[in-house]
Amino acid sequence: MQNWQHVQLIFDKLHLQPQETHGCDFSRVRSWCLQGWSKHYCQTLMFSSFQAPEINAVFTKMGLNYFGKVKIATAELPGSVCQIAVRILQTFKRMECGSLVDSSDSRFDFFVSEVMPQIQSSLRTQTMIFIPNYFDFVRLRNYFIKEELSFTEISEYTSRSNVSRARSLFYRGDRQFLLYTERFHFFNRARIGGVRHVVFYQLPYYEEFYSEITNYVDSGRDRGQMAVKRTDCGSAASCIVLFSRFDAHRLERVVGTSRSMTLLHGPQRTVTFVTESVTDGQC
Repeated sequence: MQNWQHVQLIFDKLHLQPQETHGCDFSRVRSWCLQGWSKHYCQTLMFSSFQAPEINAVFTKMGLNYFGKVKIATAELPGSVCQIAVRILQTFKRMECGSLVDSSDSRFDFFVSEVMPQIQSSLRTQTMIFIPNYFDFVRLRNYFIKEELSFTEISEYTSRSNVSRARSLFYRGDRQFLLYTERFHFFNRARIGGVRHVVFYQLPYYEEFYSEITNYVDSGRDRGQMAVKRTDCGSAASCIVLFSRFDAHRLERVVGTSRSMTLLHGPQRTVTFVTESVTDGQC
């Protein structure tokens, strides 16, 4: 979620005592307000299409009504993975993170040490890297520039002309990697052509984005019509997903409740499976 700090700032400013009277008639103010107890009488309603740690933290910290609180959520989620329309090899890699504060650094170190060598050793070209957080996007972009890798980028701050140029370069195979942000996809839903491999640097907030991005992958049906510079035409299309225990809600929305428990708590840190076409009724 973008700009969540704004929501936190609003809640931090609630129920504070004013520094000046502003001509207020205190005889008309309830005593529990004057005593600073208004937070215990405030009724707070929060609505969201999905669960998120940020929302749960605000709900727990700010929901202080003396009458208690109640939370209603969907008990079982099927997962958006069932909406994938292409046969593709999906690999989920679980990272070990000590704390939420260190998760960003741990994710970057894991990507550099584990994922990038795998991609480069197998000569996987036409790789889209999906990045939900803009700060992670900037960090990866600086890394790609430092390592002098062949890449292009599309973010919410990219101009229309540069977006068209990046899409063309990636489609023709002139760039090996495409850095792509979730916020750009949220507002544009651009159809990216020429994708052979996808790396989810982190799972998206909106579960439908996972199937939408994965369905961009060219499984070979139109390969003969695409005049692109590829060296991995014989390799199978693939999808790599990085996640940690702090991505439990996102993972549940993507793979479903039962599968998420296996991925989070199973003995194997890497789990690979193949999603069949939705026309076959399998997922």
